[in-house]
Order: sequence, then structure tokens, then C-alpha cells
Amino acid sequence: MGVTMNKPQRGVERLVVHVQAVGDLRDRRSPRDRLAEQLGPELATVLLNALTGDQGIRRRVSAA
Repeated sequence: MGVTMNKPQRGVERLVVHVQAVGDLRDRRSPRDRLAEQLGPELATVLLNALTGDQGIRRRVSAA
């Protein structure tokens, strides 16, 4: 096969690059605030509630 790539090391290097990129972000607002700026507060709230799920909704269990 020839050259064997050191995949764990490559993964670590990529992770470090991503962590550094996140650490360099100047915008420290919450995701809710950033989404509200783009979509408006009402739609942002609806979308975040849909993504996080409403714990008050009962789930249907179908009998097989």
C-alpha cells in the first residue's frame, strides 16, 4: 500500500484548527440572539422551540 496516513494525528490537527477558529470569533452573542437578528425574534423562538422539542407534548406509541 505504500504510505500509511496517521489518521488520529490528522484528526487532532483538524480539531485544533476548528477550536482555534471558534476561539477567534468576535461575536459572543448567544445563538438565539444571532438567529433573532437574522430572522426576527418571533421566528427565531419558533425555530429554536421546534429544534429543542417541547417536553410537554405527549408522544404517540403505536402498538404493533
